[in-house]
Amino acid sequence: MPKVKSADAAPHRKRGSKKDKDAPKRGLSAYLIFSNEWRDRVKAENPDASFGDVGRLLGAKWKELPDEEKKEYQRKSDEDKQRAAKEKAEYEGKKSA
Repeated sequence: MPKVKSADAAPHRKRGSKKDKDAPKRGLSAYLIFSNEWRDRVKAENPDASFGDVGRLLGAKWKELPDEEKKEYQRKSDEDKQRAAKEKAEYEGKKSA
């Protein structure tokens, strides 16, 4: 049976504010940098894997990765976060001007 809307039903509210499409992107985490580098390899090794399966395989590879290699991804992440902070500062300066 179809739902019947009542006259006293609460109106829908918009949630949050609209995002500025010109705003700079946030810095990537070490895991995201790792995932971006390894995604194509994992897909090539597992051509029949679904999107979720690829994510699970990447997560398993990340857990198996030695700490020395994770440190390299963390260093790249720190650099990207510094880039993002710099871009955000520049964006905020332009926005307030």
